[in-house]
Amino acid sequence: MDPRRNNYRRLQVNHAAEWCRTRPIHSRTSRLIPRVSSRGSLTPRLAIIGLTTLDRINNSKPVIGGAPYYSLQGLREFQATTIFVTKIAKKHVKMLSPFDDLTNDLIWQHSDTTATYSLRYDTRTGKRDIAIDDLGEPWNSSSIEEWVLPAITTCTVVHVGALSNSDFTTRALASLSRRKYLSLDAQALVRPGNLGTVKMQAPTSLDLL
Repeated sequence: MDPRRNNYRRLQVNHAAEWCRTRPIHSRTSRLIPRVSSRGSLTPRLAIIGLTTLDRINNSKPVIGGAPYYSLQGLREFQATTIFVTKIAKKHVKMLSPFDDLTNDLIWQHSDTTATYSLRYDTRTGKRDIAIDDLGEPWNSSSIEEWVLPAITTCTVVHVGALSNSDFTTRALASLSRRKYLSLDAQALVRPGNLGTVKMQAPTSLDLL
C-alpha cells in the first residue's frame, strides 16, 4: 500500500521554506495521488496561488473567499492533483477550516493583513457591487523564491489567482514564469488595487503579462 494513503499532511509555512508544523487531517485520499490518463501518462500537477479573502456579503458575517478556495470547489469534482498556496493573517487562520474536508494539499503562510471584500447583491436587479476594505499582503519575489517554489516543485502549471492588480508584483510573476507555465486571472488586469468601490479600468500597462 502506498504509505501516502496513511500519511497525508497539511503544511503551514511560517518563514522561508521552514516547515514549522505538520498536522494530520482527514481527506479523500485519491485526490492526492497522481492519476493516470487513458494514454497512460500522469496527469500534470497544478498549483493555485492567491490570497485567501474575507467576504462580507450584504453586511453579513465574513465568509472565506479567494481563488484557492473557489478553485478547489470546482477542481474537486475532477479529482485533480492540485496544490493550493495562500496567505492569511494569523488572527484569521480559523477561516481556513473549510479546506479541511476538501484537501490536504494546502500550504499557507501568515501575512500581516487579510484581504477583505464587501459584496452587496440586489436580489431584484441581480446587480452586484464590490468594495475592497483591505488589499491584504501582496506576493513579492522573495516569498515566491523562499517558500512558494520549494513547495510546488512537482507542479508544472501555476494559476495566479489575483483579485486585483496589486496582489502580485511583476517580479513575483517573473519568478514564477521562469520555472512554471502560468495562467493569470484576467480580473488582475482590469481591477485596480485601490480601497473602496471596485471600478473596472483598462490596464495602463501590460507589465503583469
